[in-house]
Amino acid sequence: MVKFFINGKERVKIIILTLSYFMGLTKDQLNDVCLIYGGHMQCKYLDEAKNDKGEVVHVCRKLTAERLAIDIELEDILEDFDRKGLKHDSQGIPLGNNCSGYQALPNVEQGYDLD
Repeated sequence: MVKFFINGKERVKIIILTLSYFMGLTKDQLNDVCLIYGGHMQCKYLDEAKNDKGEVVHVCRKLTAERLAIDIELEDILEDFDRKGLKHDSQGIPLGNNCSGYQALPNVEQGYDLD
């Protein structure tokens, strides 16, 4: 679990330490490109979703309407870090923008290894 603050409000991002693999992004994509569990190098658009079976999978939000919200929230976080004199890459917040993106399709297997 990573705790950080936005405008004085505590936010928490829970990181699951096991890889569930039920479609969504492939293990190779997650490990080699998204840099899952890679701290600040992890892609900021990596997210979790549930597939039709209710299983948790990893998806990319870069090509979705949520991209703008992710970018704005991250910008707010980084401005807060700047005010506090914190280094952006030392707080464990994903900052990566590692590929051209994928549609957020939890029931479809996606990744560079399948392109």
